[in-house]
Amino acid sequence: MLTTYNHFSEIAPQYKNLRTTDLEPILFIKQTLKDIPRIQAADLGCGAGRYDLKLVHHFGDGLDLTCIDENEDMLRELQKNFNEIDIQNIKTLSAQADAIPLAANSLDAILSFNAIHLFSLSAFLIEAARVLRDYGHILLYSRLRGHNRRNIWGTYFPEFHELETRLYELHELKDSIEAAANLHLETIETF
Repeated sequence: MLTTYNHFSEIAPQYKNLRTTDLEPILFIKQTLKDIPRIQAADLGCGAGRYDLKLVHHFGDGLDLTCIDENEDMLRELQKNFNEIDIQNIKTLSAQADAIPLAANSLDAILSFNAIHLFSLSAFLIEAARVLRDYGHILLYSRLRGHNRRNIWGTYFPEFHELETRLYELHELKDSIEAAANLHLETIETF
């Protein structure tokens, strides 16, 4: 039986070439965090780091980034990708989103790109609230379950929308955030 972990281990070397990386969420994050002179951030479910490469490009030295994924093959690929362009100022950690191995109140931002459907959302939000500083930001980029029929996967794999049930709908995300202690929803942006 192919597990999610094994699936991502198998595709890790090709992952950055298999998926597109949208620039709009990166620009939104840059605008949102513009008043923080040196940003301490973590990307949860970072995979091979395709969004992290864009983050580092747009933030430069103003970003201290920790890339966290439970799949060590993805983290090795991320490190390889960053080494190829001689960027050394990132950290990688192997961990699950519900057990972030960082100190409480240590981050300005927690980011996640197309990965929250792989987490236990309520446990992730509790952990995110723990590691965020006061007035910190959780910035999540995800498609919704309702997008499955019309996205590339649903277009070319007609039964995909029936098989991929882990994605959330907007009201589920809102409800989970509202239920989490010490968090409040500031904005929703559609890209």
